[in-house]
Amino acid sequence: MKEPELIVADEPTANLDPSARMEFYEAVMKLNRRGVTFFISSHILSELEKIITHAVFINDGRITFAGRINDTMAGEEEEVYLLVDNPEKAIRVLGQGEMEGGYLKVRGG
Repeated sequence: MKEPELIVADEPTANLDPSARMEFYEAVMKLNRRGVTFFISSHILSELEKIITHAVFINDGRITFAGRINDTMAGEEEEVYLLVDNPEKAIRVLGQGEMEGGYLKVRGG
């Protein structure tokens, strides 16, 4: 059987124990090195941030962020503008941010 070019996974690590999650992501990275692209839907961003290159954040059916993740995490502090429904809650969850021109501005690096 031919290896797929794209694999779509919706919450693939839900209900997995920590060691099974690690095994899953190791398999993802191995396949990705062989050219397989993954589209993963997940609420556990801390797991994904180590292996993804691009991300799209969707809130209430709308794209609120789309772009390269590794540029933001490469050590250079950058500003990202997000469209959020509840800025106060987003600032509380992110631990930072300020409203600017109708968007939530956050800094990362």
